[in-house]
Amino acid sequence: MSGHHITIKAVRHPSAEDLIYMANAGPLGFGPKYSIWIPHDAIHRDALRKVPGYVMSMASLFALVLFGAAHCVALNFEFPTALERLFWRLSSVVTAVAMPFAYFLDQILDPIWLKVFKMENQPRILELIERALMVLIVVVFILARLFITVEVIRSLAFSSSRCLYKYLDSEHSTRWLSVVSEIYID
Repeated sequence: MSGHHITIKAVRHPSAEDLIYMANAGPLGFGPKYSIWIPHDAIHRDALRKVPGYVMSMASLFALVLFGAAHCVALNFEFPTALERLFWRLSSVVTAVAMPFAYFLDQILDPIWLKVFKMENQPRILELIERALMVLIVVVFILARLFITVEVIRSLAFSSSRCLYKYLDSEHSTRWLSVVSEIYID
């Protein structure tokens, strides 16, 4: 049905409550909602009625918390510098907490703000604060993930070469080399 539009003439103009109802029945989304605008959306809430509630969102958040918690296991591990240890700790906690906090802001605080300040009277400053918080949370989350990724790769590169040199300099290296040479000679 690409390019075909269906227009139904209404008896009356929709109220603010009607628009909110239509927006809630409309597309799935995450993040601040500043206007009710639904063109060309493919995923609607009613398409996911087989899955109750926000199961996918909750599963994703749970996976992120577990992922962050797995990195928190290394909070007291040895790091090359105290600064790297501090950044690891901060990044691990941010990874575990940032997205659930963003979800809380979006799904819990946003409806409260809408009730306190009617949608049509909502001060623009609240929209700007919420947008700024969401952008800040996402940027901090990305920086934390980037640090953890770089630190893991860097640590693996340095530790594997140190372990290899330490192993080759030990008394076991001659035995290991003799076993390898026997395999290739035979």
